[in-house]
Amino acid sequence: MSHDNPLHGLDWTPLLKHRLVWDLVPSRKTEKVMRQLGMVPPSTDAAPEMYLESKRRLFRVAPLLKDVTALSTLSAEILIATILGDTAEEVPAEIREALATQYGEVIRVGALVIIANLLDTGVITFPERNGRE
Repeated sequence: MSHDNPLHGLDWTPLLKHRLVWDLVPSRKTEKVMRQLGMVPPSTDAAPEMYLESKRRLFRVAPLLKDVTALSTLSAEILIATILGDTAEEVPAEIREALATQYGEVIRVGALVIIANLLDTGVITFPERNGRE
């Protein structure tokens, strides 16, 4: 949030945490996850609106999916090599590949959700791609 914003200084954590749950968790599980995190889920009247807001945020980053996926895959490979270190040769290739796939997915989803929320709050912007691939 910009320092020129009259709301600067307010604690946005609860709102952002709610948005992140909606963006990261399948909608059928949001209420359960919110309760696990000590959060108050939205009313049944407000839940459809929260769902639609999440889809709107995530739709904005759809043009970045290909690039974020490629970078997430490379990042996962590097992280797995770093985590395993000298023991990498002892870990079977199929296990290393499974770890890289799982890490890549977590990185991809996390990156897209973070970018979506930074765009939504106006912290970052990017031009529309006008249909370019």
